[in-house]
Amino acid sequence: ELGNVGKYGGAIYVGTSSIAEISDSKIIGNSTNQEHGGAICNYGSLYLYRTDFTNNNSSNYGGAIHNNNGYIYGESCIFNSNIAGQFGQVASIVSGSAEFKLTNFSLYKIVALSRFIKLDVIK
Repeated sequence: ELGNVGKYGGAIYVGTSSIAEISDSKIIGNSTNQEHGGAICNYGSLYLYRTDFTNNNSSNYGGAIHNNNGYIYGESCIFNSNIAGQFGQVASIVSGSAEFKLTNFSLYKIVALSRFIKLDVIK
């Protein structure tokens, strides 16, 4: 996905009870015109393998990914130059039941526009 603008997730929305898998992909230059995940807004189950998130932007929550009551597993992913207005330049996690597990990942050019950077948990 390249250069999309969305209300919930600039490129991808994963709804409640939905399951999505993304592998060997580049998700670049997406944004949200609301505040939920510059690239992806997740309420379901999301599996990410070898995915590159670059230059995604959210006005508030999750420069690359916003996760609300969902489950995310990511392996060998790259997060580069994603921006969020307040919470989670890489990702924001809302709700005590939300899970986000990353293994073998890389973070580049983390830009803090507020007091929160990288991965934030919001309860």
